[in-house]
Formats: sequence, structure tokens, C-alpha cells
Amino acid sequence: MSVEIFEASPLVSVLIRSMDRASLSDALTSVAAQTYPSIEVVLVNAKGDGHSDVGQWCGRFPIRFVGTAGGLGRSAAANLGLEQAHGTYLMFLDDDDLIDAEHIASLVSILAESPHCKAAFAGTRVVDATGATLGVYNQDFSGAQLLIGNLLPIHSVLFSRELVMAGCRFDVTLETYEDWDFWLQVSQLTDFAKTGKVTAAYRSFLGDSGMAHPEHRPLQRQRRSVVWRKWWPFWSVDNLDRLALDLEQKQEEKERENAELRSAVGLQFDKNEQLQHDVAALQQSLDEQVQQVSSLGLKVAVLDVSLAERDRELTLRDMQIRTLNASIQEMLSSTSWRLSAPIRHVGHWMGVLRRKVSAVKLLARLTWQFLRRDSIGNQVGDAYRFVRQKGWPGIKQRLARRAPSTPSTLSPLSFNSLVATNGLQPSEAVRVERNDYLPLASIDVDKYAYFFFDVFDTAVIRLLEKPVDIFKYIGCMAGANDFENQRVNQERKAREVNRSHKDIKLTEIYRGFKGADLKREIDAELKFCIAHPETLAFYSDLVAKGKKIYFVSDMYLDRETIGKILSKNGFNIYEEIFVSSEDDLIKGDGSRFAWLKNTVPDSVGTTIHIGDNHVSDWVQPRQHGYDAFHFLESIEFYRHDSFLFSKAPYLIEENSLGISFILGMFKYWKSGFLQEKPGYWKQFGFFYGGALVCAFCEFVNRTILNANLSTSRVFFLARDGDIMSQVYRLLHSDYEPVYLLASRRCMSLPALSTFSPADDGDALKLFTTPVGVAGVNDLMERFGYEDLHDLRDALIDLESRGLLHSELEIQQCVIDNKDSILSKADAERHTLLRYLDVMHFFEDTDIVIADVGWGGSIQNALMKLLKQSGKGPRNLHGIYLGVGDQVAHEEFKTGFLFQGDRSRFAEFLNLIELLTSSPRDGVMRVEEVDGAYVSVTGRKNADESKRQIIAAEIQAGILEFAQIVRDRKIGDLSFLKPRDFEALFGALQVHPSEEDVEQLGGVKHAMTLGSHFGDHVLNKKG
Repeated sequence: MSVEIFEASPLVSVLIRSMDRASLSDALTSVAAQTYPSIEVVLVNAKGDGHSDVGQWCGRFPIRFVGTAGGLGRSAAANLGLEQAHGTYLMFLDDDDLIDAEHIASLVSILAESPHCKAAFAGTRVVDATGATLGVYNQDFSGAQLLIGNLLPIHSVLFSRELVMAGCRFDVTLETYEDWDFWLQVSQLTDFAKTGKVTAAYRSFLGDSGMAHPEHRPLQRQRRSVVWRKWWPFWSVDNLDRLALDLEQKQEEKERENAELRSAVGLQFDKNEQLQHDVAALQQSLDEQVQQVSSLGLKVAVLDVSLAERDRELTLRDMQIRTLNASIQEMLSSTSWRLSAPIRHVGHWMGVLRRKVSAVKLLARLTWQFLRRDSIGNQVGDAYRFVRQKGWPGIKQRLARRAPSTPSTLSPLSFNSLVATNGLQPSEAVRVERNDYLPLASIDVDKYAYFFFDVFDTAVIRLLEKPVDIFKYIGCMAGANDFENQRVNQERKAREVNRSHKDIKLTEIYRGFKGADLKREIDAELKFCIAHPETLAFYSDLVAKGKKIYFVSDMYLDRETIGKILSKNGFNIYEEIFVSSEDDLIKGDGSRFAWLKNTVPDSVGTTIHIGDNHVSDWVQPRQHGYDAFHFLESIEFYRHDSFLFSKAPYLIEENSLGISFILGMFKYWKSGFLQEKPGYWKQFGFFYGGALVCAFCEFVNRTILNANLSTSRVFFLARDGDIMSQVYRLLHSDYEPVYLLASRRCMSLPALSTFSPADDGDALKLFTTPVGVAGVNDLMERFGYEDLHDLRDALIDLESRGLLHSELEIQQCVIDNKDSILSKADAERHTLLRYLDVMHFFEDTDIVIADVGWGGSIQNALMKLLKQSGKGPRNLHGIYLGVGDQVAHEEFKTGFLFQGDRSRFAEFLNLIELLTSSPRDGVMRVEEVDGAYVSVTGRKNADESKRQIIAAEIQAGILEFAQIVRDRKIGDLSFLKPRDFEALFGALQVHPSEEDVEQLGGVKHAMTLGSHFGDHVLNKKG
């Protein structure tokens, strides 16, 4: 950019035709950011009455608002802008487009360097709603090409006022393409200079002319022909010649590209041949290595025997040590030991010497006994070869084989030795270690008489990730989606108006804020602000010791509101609260601390200030003679936390209220563990399951209320309904939650009636699918009876003929034995219907069940049982976490995360089922024992035992999340949307930590009836 342009600084008029759209503020912001110093904004009111006030300034540039009471068409609005402009140069900017900061400066510069041109243009990006570039307008200018179509977006061109004086105007008869017609007029008077830079953005998704959409192509052709007919007299032989020349040049370029591609394909073919040769050589090498591995495997087997012998020897040594310890304790507690104390004191040093000599001898003897089985060289050599062959994974597997593995005694942490086989790859994100972070308890409180506390993010934290998410919440609850932007802009304007003040009041922000209620913001702050557990514990200790405590805040809230927030969260005893909005003194510039030195004269040297902001709470107090403690900043928590660090950056980028709430809840909850941190699966349950189950229970309650169903209960189906019913009971009281013994097997077998495809086809598939079948026992386990001998014999015969993988053959075996199976089904049906009666299942006209869902097969079976029961007309409604497409009785099934199309959650279904799983045993069928109804369970294998242990930890985390929601009276959770959980699970899938990969890799999921755990909980994306 030339220096002379800035010295001359000719005025540039930016003409904006405004329909008062929300995107206008973005366009004005892009003008305000221009580096060129001399700009005026002429804003033409094309809307008419009711246009919002845009103020008198666009950053440092003045705005002139022009227009009439009535609305204006596109061309009329443009012509009014041309007439009202004062600038030497003019340009148009539609209220839905943007320009880069150097856009105007580079255009003025190129015009100054091109005296033969009265217009200049820059390249323009075409972007979508995410900001991604879809294409670029940046070709060289050609008058002939311009006659064919418009290649100059309206805001890409800067032109001289002289062209307006020469008569260039927008044609008011044109409904669209008026800018193309204008450029054609300009092209008759001047050439266009090109900057060579791409400095403008055309947001195609916001356009309102309709010409950018493919479905409007017939209309495009019609209106384009109007412009062509107008300019047809200007076509000439020269124009056609230039177009032909352009086509010839493009054809030559394509031929060159094709030749280069053919050459590249030839080179790639040669490389492929070489690669095939290399693969053959590698295969030969691999075969040789396989033979070496086989040989090494034999050596490892020998080492296994040796390790087993040494394990036994170590066990014997442990027993000897325990025996000696018991003898020592018995001796130390004896009377003779106490009486001989003086003698022991005299012989202390001799005893020390004897013990050291004995210890050396013992060590030498034990070492010799341990090593005499093999030479040191052989042991070192064996170890080296084992590590070289197996590596770290081999060592972990060896240790896992040596560790106890009884399922009933495993804890969640003992699963760490399992290796993931689900394809998940750990994120490359590095956990930030804050070695300089110390807890508040490390402060020597006796050293200080006074303690100054920052309020927000120190004494209290919000149950949201960012402070502005309070505005998102208010907008969501009020149904005003743009409230956040309005509130931020309102504060910006208030600070501009009160720029002589260091801080402002909330009342000043809301002054003139139409439709907004200041009380909503205060109520939201009171709801979401909560005591930081570490700070509250430290504060309580200070109060007990009689220390003097002050709260100091740079905040627009008033002292009374901050006092309510502190009091509600347990901070009731203090000397004073100092707030910047009350006295215009702030910590950030040091004025607060200078004032405190005078107000509390003996505080210097006897005070420590505690806060999270580096400048306000660390640098400034120290510069004014106070000690300072830098509290862990909010963003540092997420980078530092061992559970979240790999996922948090991507979740924060979601800019979602729901995600913000989940992150804020986790930060508060995790900060409460001042000593021992919670285990992995408890954190997993809190973070991934807490909001999901709470939001689902809210959805269940709202769905019943909105549908005005005639019911007094919600039946939560076992086993996923276990945690759902507990959370519902915590959060809601509109309906009674009932945990109902149920399962696909429990309900489907009693519902069988004729075995015909029409009556029982879908239910039979649950029992006959070959998925998860390794042998006859897997199929028999689905029925749950040992005395179906004929069925077992038929299946054994099927297995002997290699047909156990055929669903048709299995189904035929079952049909051949339908009499014995239906006898079991009849008996189960009578018991099940009596159990449902006892549970008041048939009592209401509308029966509501809740479960995890997908197909709703339990509901299908219950609807058949309802007909068989003779209870009269009842409506059975199912409310689920998700409902798939093409399911039976779809009109009676409602899904929370998805309804029909489950593609967004298809990869997360197993994960969701883990989150809602229960530590209770499964339900095979219901039996009556001594007048009580109990569940009969199937065989429980090691995978199921492990899953139950994990489920107990997950449930504990979910319940603690729900407890916070209840205690804080969060209430309506409708701001938690399905897309939040899609993002939550997606972050785990794409950015897992090493611990995530290891833990998830050790858990299996059963998708079919029986106890076959063959699926992973979460797989690599795609």
C-alpha cells in the first residue's frame, strides 16, 4: 500500500441498502475495521417505517441515515445512495456481505496507480454459513465476458464519482441483476483495474434476491434475458473475437492439464509395479519373522514356567515376613519388653551394628537363593529378548495374566490393563501440567490478618463454561434466540456512552433495552452462581479463626445482588463488599488497591489477595504492597483436568448452552473433591450420563403433560429404567415413577401365541437370530429352560450338520417344538399378567412406559399382552431416548434424541446403553415366590459382572449430577438439545484420551438376547 494514498486520503462513501436485517451489524462491523482512514457510511433505509436505530458512528467513521417513510426497491435505494454520497470514490456493500480490513485501502491504492481506470475491483470469496469458502470471483476483467454474465459482486468494486456525474445509474425497471447492468454502463466509460487480492466475502446463504438458488434457474434465465436484450446493440465483432480467443486459451489449458495428468498416471503405474515388487519382498520377510516368533514363543513358555516358580517363592517370603511381623508385635506389647527398655537404650548402637551386619548377610543369602536357579547373564538376556520381542504391550499382558481376575472382586480401576481393540485412537492433545498451582490450604493463614477475595470464578463459579452463556440461557428461556447478541451489543453501547467511567451498572446496560427484563438476568445469576468448594472450605476455616474478610469485585452487578449471591452460597460473614459498579474503582488499573491502602490503613503487609485474573488479582495487588495468590483460572481447569483435557477444547468450540452447562457442572463437581479424586467411571457417568438422563426425564414429564395423558404413573422398564426412575423421582413429582421388571425376553416369550409370521414373526426373531451364537447353549439360554429337551436335541443335530448359522433352519427347529415352548409361554403369561396387576399397570386409561428404546420391542409385546388380558381399551405410550424408523406402532412411540432417522446417533447407541445400564441382575422372567414377585436371571458371565461394577460407578455419577440440579433448583432443562449429546459423544469418539481408549476398550456390549458380549461400546468414527 503506497504512503501517498494515506496522505491524500480522498473520501470513500460506502453505500449500504438496508432492509434492517440481523446481518447489518456484521456488515457495519467489517466497515468499522477498515484500515483506510477517510470513510463515510451512507445507510439507505430501503425498509421504510420501523428501521432500527444504528447510531451515528460506525467505529471511527460517521453514518448518515437517508431514506423515505416508504420502502424502496433495490435500484431506487442504490440511486438514492449515489445521490447522497459525498465521497471522491464510491462503493456498495449489501447488508448481508462483508469486506476485509484492507479492502478499501487496497482498492484506493490500485486506482491511484492506474490513472487510466475509473473503477477497480478485488477478488471475492463465496462462503457458507460455517465460513468455509465455496468458490472465488477473481478472474481478469473482460468487457466481452461481462456482456455474457456478471462476474463482479457489488461490493468488490470501488469507482469514481465521475462515473455518476457521467450518468451511470441503476435501472429501476430491473427487479434483479441491476448491479450487472450498472457495471455494463461503467464498462462503456472505463477499464477496471484489478488489485489481485481477495478481500471481500459474499455470504450466499443470506442472499434474498433468489438468484443464487438452483431451483430458480428458469427465473434466472428469464431475468437475464431482459439484460441481454437491453445490451444486445452493444455486441460487436470484436467482442465475439475476444470470446472466441478466451475459449481457445481455455481449451489449450485443458489439453495441457490432460497431458500432465496422463504423465502423472504413467508415473503412478510405474510406482505401483515397484510397490508390488516391494510387497512380495516384505511378505517373504514376514514369513521369516513368523518363524522367528514361533521360536521365541517357545522360549517365552519356558520363561513362564520360571516366573511361576519365582512367584511361589515370593509368596513364601511374604508369609515368612507376615509371621515375623506378628512375632515382633507380640514382643513389643509384652511386659518384659517394657521393663528391658533401659538395657536396650544402652545397647542401641551395638544393636544397630549387629542388625546391619545381619541384614547384609540375609540380603546376600536371599540374593544367592533367588539367582542360583539361573545365571545373571541368562536372566538379563531373557528379559532383553522378551522386551525386544513383545515391547510394552507384552509386559502389560504378562502382568495382567499374573494379576487376580475373579470378576466379583474386580474394581473399575483393575480394568486398566485391558487393551482397546475398537479402533479408537488417543488424541494428540497434551494435558497441561500446572506445577505452579497450589491449593488454598497451602497459604500460611497465621501470617495474615486480612483476606481479600475476588468474587466471580474465585469465591463463586457459574454452572456454565462462559459468563456470556447466562445471556444464552435467558434468551433460550424467553424464546428470544438473539438475546445474547443484543445483550452484548447493549453493554458495548453502554460502555461507549459512559466511556469516562471505568465500569458501568447493570441498570445502565438495560436502559433503553426494549423487551428485556433486568430481573431475569439477576435471577439467572442467582440460579447458576455457586460456591467454589475449595474456596468455601478455606473461607470457613478463616471465619473460625476470626480473620477479617473482604470481597472485591470488578462487576456491573450492584453490591446488593453480589451480597445475595454470596449469602446464598454460604459466604455470610465478612467485613465489606467493594464493587466497581458502585464507586468506579477497579482492580485492573490498581485504583481499587490504592484506595484500599487508605481505607484499611493497616492492611499493607498483613493482607493476601486471592483471585483468578492474572493482572487484576496477581500483578496489581503485588504492585500496591499486598501479597497475592493466583487462583486456578477457569480455562486452565479444562486444560489441566485429567478426564477432560483432550475433549474440552473441541466442546468449548461448540458454543452451545447445553455443552456449556455440562462443562460448568463438571468443573463445580470435580472441584469439590479436595483430597481423593473420583474414579474414571464415576466421572464418566457424571459427564456423559448426568445431563442425558436428567434431560430425558424432563422430556418424559413434558411429553406427558403436553399430551394431556390420563395417567398417574410412569413405568420405567428394567434395567435401563433403574437409573431413569431414580433421577425422575429426584427431579419431578407430577407422576409416580415405577420401576417395572421387564426385558425383551421377559415380555416377548409370554406374548407368543400362534407362531404364525403375522402374530409372532418379529418376536420369534429375537430367539432365532444367529447373531451372537457360538453354540447350542447360546440359543437355549435365550429361552431360559433346561427341560426343553427336544428343542436342544434338534439344535444339536443342526449344529452337527453345520447349519447353526442359518436363521431359517433355527426358526424351523423352534416351530417344530412350538407346543413345548407355548406351554412355557402360557405359564409365564399368567404370572406376568398377575404381576402387572399388582404393579397397577392396567389402572390408568393411558399407560406410559419409558426406556432407552430404538425399536420398542418390549412395548410391542406389552401391546399384545394387553389385548390378551381382556382389560378393555387402553392406550400404551412409549417414551424413549430414541426411536428408529419403520417401527411397529410408531404413532405411540416418542423419541428424545431422534425420531425415525437415527443416523446422527447410530455410532453411539451402545455407549448410550452403557450409560443407562444398571448394576442389577438381568430379568429373564418373573416368578411368584411366597406371594412376592421376583425376577429370574440368566447366566452371568465375567463380562456381565464387569459391566455391573462399572454401571454402579456410572449410576453414582449420574445421581450426583441430578442431585446438584435439584439442590440448585435449575428447573427446566429444555435447553439441553440432542445436538449437545451428539457433540458430547462425538468429542469422546474423535478426541479420546489414552485413558478413554484403555477403559472403553475393556468393556463389551451385548446386543442380542442371552449373555453374548461381542460388541464394543464405542468404535472409531466411520
